[in-house]
Amino acid sequence: MEFILIAVLILVAVIALVYLLRYPEIALGIFLFSYVIEGGMSLPWFLNLTLVMFVIAVLGFIAQLTIGKKNNFRLQLVDLWLLGFIIILFAGSYLVPNPEAGFIKALRFATIVFFPYLLARVFFNECAQIYRFLKTILVLAAIICIALIAISIKQGITGRMALFEANEIPTATLFAVGLVLTVIEAMMPSQRNWKLDRILYVAIIPVFLYGIFLTGVRGPLIAAVVGLALYFFIGFLKRITPKFRVACITALILIIIGFYYLGDRLPNIEAYSLTTIREGLSTAERLEQYSLVRNLFSQSPLLGVGTNGFEQLTGWGYPHNIFMEVAVENGLIGLIFFGTFLGIVGWYGFRFLAFYYRRLDMPKQKIGLIILTISLVLLVGRQFSFGLDMHKDLFVFLALIVNLPVIVKLDLGLKQNKVEKYHELQKTL
Repeated sequence: MEFILIAVLILVAVIALVYLLRYPEIALGIFLFSYVIEGGMSLPWFLNLTLVMFVIAVLGFIAQLTIGKKNNFRLQLVDLWLLGFIIILFAGSYLVPNPEAGFIKALRFATIVFFPYLLARVFFNECAQIYRFLKTILVLAAIICIALIAISIKQGITGRMALFEANEIPTATLFAVGLVLTVIEAMMPSQRNWKLDRILYVAIIPVFLYGIFLTGVRGPLIAAVVGLALYFFIGFLKRITPKFRVACITALILIIIGFYYLGDRLPNIEAYSLTTIREGLSTAERLEQYSLVRNLFSQSPLLGVGTNGFEQLTGWGYPHNIFMEVAVENGLIGLIFFGTFLGIVGWYGFRFLAFYYRRLDMPKQKIGLIILTISLVLLVGRQFSFGLDMHKDLFVFLALIVNLPVIVKLDLGLKQNKVEKYHELQKTL
C-alpha cells in the first residue's frame, strides 16, 4: 500500500513538473508568493518552494527557446537605467563598515529581484501567457485566504494572523493583489459564462477583505484602495463597460452599508482606527526610522551611507520605504537612477492607455488595466514596508508594464495581417 502511494505521488509530481515546464509563467506566479504559500517555513533546497519554482520557471522559459518559440525581446533604455542602479548598489557596498554584507544585499537584489524582472521582460510576450500568470496568483490568493479564515474560525481569532509562520505583511499583500484581481474580473467579466464568473468574483471580494482584516495589516489595504481608485478613475474616463458607472455606485453603496452594519464584527478593526494609526507602535517605529534616514542622508546626500548601511549604522533592517531606503543608502545618484527607471516605466503605462487601449478588445484591455493597477498597489505598499531585496513581485509587474506596448503592437499587427489575407482571399474568389 505504501509503495502504491509513493508511486502515485511520483506520478503526480512528474505530471505537475511537465505541466509547469510547459507553462513556466505559472511557475513564476507561484515563485513570487512562495514564501506565503510555504507559511514562512525554512525548508531544504530540494523542498524550498521558492527555489524549486524559480528553477522550473527558468528551465521552462529556456525550453521554449530551444523548441523555436519566437521571442520579441528588445533591450530598452529602461533596462539600462535599472542595470545602472544595480551597479550603484554594488559600488555602494564598499562605503559601509561591513562591505561583505553590502555586497550580499546588492547580490540579493540582482538575483532575487532583477533576474525575475529580466525573465518577465524577455519571455512574457503574449496576452494568454500573462493571463495564466495572473489567474495563478488569483487562485493561490483565494486558496490561502480561505485556509486562513478556516484556521481562524477553528482556533478563534486572537490578534493578527498569518498562515503558519509567514509574516502578516506579505500575506496581506497577496490578499490585496487577489482583491484587485477579483474586483477587476467582476467589473470586466469574460464573454463566456460571464454571469457565473461575475457571481463567483463578487462573492469572493468580501473573503479577501476579511482576510486582510484578519492579518491586521494596514499598508496593503491602503495600497489596494489607492490602486482600485486609479482603476475606477480610468474606468470612468474610458467607459470600460456600458454599465460601469452604475456598478461603481452600487458597489460603493454596498461597501458603506456593509461597514456601517458589520464594521464592529471585523477582526482587528481597532488597528485601522485613526488613533491607533497615529499612536501605534508601528507608526512610532517608522517615524523613528524616517528621522534616522533624514540624519544619515544629510551626512552623505550624494553617495549615501552605502548599500546595507542603514542596517549597519542603526540596527534597523530597512526604513520601510523604498525611496527612503534608496536615498539613505545610495544617495541622490541612486535615487536619480531608480527614479528615472520608474519614470520610464510610468511612461510605458501612459502610452498603453493613451495610444493602444481603445484599439484592443475587452479581454486585452482588462489584462492591461490589471497589470497597471497591481503595479501601483505593490509600489504604494512599498512605502510602508519591505526592504529593497524583497521586491521581486513589484519588479515583475513593472516588467510587464514595459512589455505592454510591444505585446499590443504584435497583437494588432497579427490582426492586420489576418484582415489583409482575408481581403486578398475575397478578391481571388
